[in-house]
Amino acid sequence: MSDGPKGPGLGVAALVLGLLGVVVTFLPMNLDGVRPYSAWAFGLPGFVVAILGLLGNRRGKAFAVAGALLSLLAVLIGVIAMGNVVAKS
Repeated sequence: MSDGPKGPGLGVAALVLGLLGVVVTFLPMNLDGVRPYSAWAFGLPGFVVAILGLLGNRRGKAFAVAGALLSLLAVLIGVIAMGNVVAKS
């Protein structure tokens, strides 16, 4: 067993989830009924994984910070998209 820092896996996963949360919402494809929720589906887990990536002795904390920011941006986009759905009703 080594006492060194753990790998950057959680930080990279958070970055990927946050990026997907931001990008999927704006893809030019038919996502009728799903588009407002797609940002939430990637943003919330991305934020949780980012927090886990920031805890403890880990490498890749910069990835985790970027993932947390992108995940928060994805959740904000999800809030705006949900507001647009409610406003249309």
